Amino acid sequence: MVSKTRCLYNSIVSLLENAGIDTPEIEAEVLLRWAFSTDRTGLYTGGKPFDKKDLIKLKDALKKRLKRQPLQYLVGRVEFYGYEFFCEPGVFIPRQETETLVDVAQLLK
Repeated sequence: MVSKTRCLYNSIVSLLENAGIDTPEIEAEVLLRWAFSTDRTGLYTGGKPFDKKDLIKLKDALKKRLKRQPLQYLVGRVEFYGYEFFCEPGVFIPRQETETLVDVAQLLK
């Protein structure tokens, strides 16, 4: 990550850690990628400069996450069993353990 992005990333990780979020590093990266509409490569190579609109989007999402709104609802996506699904409030968020249940169910066929 370029220095400004790294500084922003570290600040977000710190806020999430202090709020007791289980995976602050992963969530910080997801929020940054979502807010800046970039992939991991763009994030780590400093693809595009920060846009004020993107920073406001990130700040608003971070405030909601610190109040424990699910990350998946904030970014509108969830990955499950290797597929990406749209996700919004009112929709169940699949858990990692559910993938294990799918594996077991397939073995019982």
